Amino acid sequence: NHRNFVKNRLLRIDYNLDVHFHFKAFNHALIESYWEKRGGVDYASASVKGPESARSKTAIVIEGKNPATGQWIVIDGIVEHLTQSQAEDKLWALNLKWKPDIITIAESGTGLELLALLQRHRRMPVIGQTLGGKGSKETRWERDLEPIFNSEALLISDEETVFLEKVRATLRRYPNFRNRGD
Repeated sequence: NHRNFVKNRLLRIDYNLDVHFHFKAFNHALIESYWEKRGGVDYASASVKGPESARSKTAIVIEGKNPATGQWIVIDGIVEHLTQSQAEDKLWALNLKWKPDIITIAESGTGLELLALLQRHRRMPVIGQTLGGKGSKETRWERDLEPIFNSEALLISDEETVFLEKVRATLRRYPNFRNRGD
């Protein structure tokens, strides 16, 4: 089928996957506290029925903008199965730690519920963001993320944290990931 053809086309002769996301690391020691910061949330409720391995995880990302270059650097975040109250608490902790200027929450599914809750009960600069991307995860990654990484408009901090290692491992693993739960 077409999907297998595309995945096979990405294989090297030695049968290793060709990595499409050539991301660049940024020296975390150079990140300054005064930099502009932003956050993003893709909330996936842990209360959805089904095995945990088949469910999507909530992703919360904090980025800082290097004023000298205009590049955004992924500096912190969380990727976990979270209930709504856990997601709220984790986001609140990241908000206090980094003080982002804005936090966008994906307005899809359970993200709308989280957005409404946060707008009522927390003093965080949250707004909703409509996701316009259509297509499979692979299509969206290639169309939306690959150009940002290739142009070095988005870098990944080289700091050794659980979250940042998950990000780097996921990018290195592309396109060999599950459709849900990554």
